[in-house]
Amino acid sequence: MSQDEIWMQHYNEYVSFLKTNKKRPSKHHKEDFQLFNWFKHHKKVYLSGRMPFDRMIIFRHLLELAEDYRKINQHAYVHDEKQKENTPAQRLKVADNPKDLFE
Repeated sequence: MSQDEIWMQHYNEYVSFLKTNKKRPSKHHKEDFQLFNWFKHHKKVYLSGRMPFDRMIIFRHLLELAEDYRKINQHAYVHDEKQKENTPAQRLKVADNPKDLFE
């Protein structure tokens, strides 16, 4: 088997894992760890620009596909623009009198 065939085999395994399990491989599950490592390594190679061009095109598609199955933290706080404007640092810049900060 050539390196390209092995790479495509891992690519196909990763895609089938995504589609069957509806999630990305996890570093915490022993059975998923090989696919997780393969993806993590090739993402580093892709971002550094050392990946061959033909693989780069295919891997970009895999990145987009994996983004659809990204885990979202349901407990994360959502900050809107009004909350960002009312931070203590913003109040310090706006307040002329220090007593205004505590009202």
